[in-house]
Amino acid sequence: MKPIRGSFSLNIATNIFNLALNIIVGLFLVPYLIRRLGVEAYGIIPLANYFIQYLSLVSLALNSAVGRYIAIALEKGMKEESNRIFNTAFWSNLVVVSLLLLISIPIIIFLDKIINLPTSIEQASRFLFICTFLGFYLSIATSAFAVSSWCLNRFDLLNGISIIRQTVYLSLIMILFSFFQGNLFSVGIAILGGALTTTTLNYVLSRQLLPHLRIGIRYFERASLRKLLSTGGWISINKIGSILYLQIDLFVLNRLLGTFIAGQYASILQMSMVVRMLGAAISSVFGPPMVYLVAQNNRSELVRYTRRSLLFLGMSMALPIGLICGFSKPLLSLWLGNDFSTLSTLLIVLTAHLSVNVAVYPFFELQTATNRVRWPGLITCIMGAANFALALSLAGWTSLGMYGVAAAGAIMLTLKNALFTPIYGALIIGQCWYLFLKELILITFLTCAVFLVSTSLLTFIKIDTWIELILSSAFISATYCLVVWTFLPKEEKRLIVEKVGEIFGRMGIAYAGK
Repeated sequence: MKPIRGSFSLNIATNIFNLALNIIVGLFLVPYLIRRLGVEAYGIIPLANYFIQYLSLVSLALNSAVGRYIAIALEKGMKEESNRIFNTAFWSNLVVVSLLLLISIPIIIFLDKIINLPTSIEQASRFLFICTFLGFYLSIATSAFAVSSWCLNRFDLLNGISIIRQTVYLSLIMILFSFFQGNLFSVGIAILGGALTTTTLNYVLSRQLLPHLRIGIRYFERASLRKLLSTGGWISINKIGSILYLQIDLFVLNRLLGTFIAGQYASILQMSMVVRMLGAAISSVFGPPMVYLVAQNNRSELVRYTRRSLLFLGMSMALPIGLICGFSKPLLSLWLGNDFSTLSTLLIVLTAHLSVNVAVYPFFELQTATNRVRWPGLITCIMGAANFALALSLAGWTSLGMYGVAAAGAIMLTLKNALFTPIYGALIIGQCWYLFLKELILITFLTCAVFLVSTSLLTFIKIDTWIELILSSAFISATYCLVVWTFLPKEEKRLIVEKVGEIFGRMGIAYAGK
């Protein structure tokens, strides 16, 4: 008898709540920590998470396909096969964790040589890194248990664990900062507490959902290991490129310009991360239909669906991106304080290019659906390396500083996603290379229009409160939606109506460092 699958409506409810909680934590915890810790100390927190992304490359090739193979085995009723895959992943991950422990020891010892650390927070920073690393190693060692909920489509449970983890993390932060001395030691304890909670819950749920998965070294199988590694290899290569694009900026700034500049940059960067998360949540609904159309070999419908997906996502994200850039100065003043309003240009540089670089997310779904991931992985690595070199050059040899690092990422990522990604997307489905460029031009125009209207509005009114900012944004949003809806063809209107429910159903589980 197969285990009961997840409820769609329950998945939707928990996904929406999980996404909302992640946005709240991402946006409103930042100013709180800056006030309590200071800019320099706060900048160490995302930097520690960057190191986790670097170390995750060691385990990505192994873990990226575990859920897929276990789900296939369960669907075919092959319980012993699923148990072999589970144990192969579990024991292999223990070896990976052992290797990572050896790597992390010199990182902790020589941390002050690897990154700039103010003397006053050197020991606290080491403790933060230790807790962050331990939490990460716990998640790797027990990641095989987490696939049980995924395989059974129990995203309500996955999101429930995420919600509980965030609640534990926030609770510990508030308790430790309220009743004890709030510092990086407190943040480290909160991070480790959240990781322990996740590990415990994943283990308990795995025993309940798939009790036939039992740990035993005799179930380890080399053939299963080769299968897992072969599937995840190109995914790892793509991840390397993504890290060189998205997770080197803080390291470069810390090394070249110091902890204060890196802390300022990390604070502003959080807003663009929220935009990426929203874009990924929307784009995830387009993947399954693309797989279905590829399986049917229905090329004409695949072309039409891809164009509509690109247009839908681009128009959806043009509004928030335009508003963030147009209202950047009052937004930063209200969100982080008046001292950050001078960094409004940095927020624009970090966010404006996402109108193109988030709009192309459906192409990543298309690449996966058609299993054409080799060239994207290689190009992403090459362009990511070029981004790293350009960021070093602009930050180290010019007076641009952190603006140069932000500009490097914007330039290189836009070159890749405005040229290679849509052209490659057109070619892999047998179409002319310029097929999708018209949609990208329209999306760019809409983003610029919202930006210009927002900045023009600031010449007539002064925004000093959240209410004024919300009302101004609501006015522009209503006008934008009315204009776009008026000129949309009937097919696109129908697509919007169909996809809104699916978007809410996917939110909270979509962002994977695209």
